[in-house]
Amino acid sequence: MKILTTLRYIDYGPRLWQLTRDFRWTHGGREFVARAGFVLDFYSVPRLLRWFRQQNQGIRNSPAAIHDHLVRHRKLLEISLMECHSQFRAAMKLVGINLIVRNLKYLAVVSLNWLKAGPGDGTPPGNVLRALAEHGEDWRMSLPLSPPGPDFGEAVKLAFTQSDPVEKVADDVDVGTK
Repeated sequence: MKILTTLRYIDYGPRLWQLTRDFRWTHGGREFVARAGFVLDFYSVPRLLRWFRQQNQGIRNSPAAIHDHLVRHRKLLEISLMECHSQFRAAMKLVGINLIVRNLKYLAVVSLNWLKAGPGDGTPPGNVLRALAEHGEDWRMSLPLSPPGPDFGEAVKLAFTQSDPVEKVADDVDVGTK
C-alpha cells in the first residue's frame, strides 16, 4: 500500500468532514480515489473502541478515510467487505499505528462492521445523507466511477464560505510503501 496524496478536509457537520481534494492511494497494484466532496465520519471502528481515536490525528486519519470510502463504494469498486477491512489494516500499519491498537481496530471492524456496512452501492449512511440534504448537495457527486458535475466546484466553494470552515491537512509526511 502507498498513500499518494495528502488527506485534506473541512468540518461539514456534527462529527462529519468533507474532502476538499481527491485523496488517492494504491493497494495490490490498483489505484483508488476518494473524490473531493466525499463526506466521511472517520468512524470505521465501532463506538466501543472509538476512545482510541483522537480528533485531528493528521496522517492517522487516512486509514479511516480509506475504509469509509471503500465500504461505502465496495460494490461499485468490485471489492469485498473483507478487502475493505484489509486495506484499513494495511493503512494503519503504514501510518504507524501500534500493533495492539491496530489489531483491536481491525478485529472490531471485521467482527461488527457488517452490521452497519450499508449496501456498498455508494449510498451514504443516514447521518451523511441528512447533512448533504442540509447543504443542498447530491451524494452522487462523490461516486468513484462518475465524473463530477458542473456544479461540484461550486459546492466545495460553498462549503468553504459557510461558517468559514478551516481546511485540515493531514501531516505532510511521506509514508512511503510498506
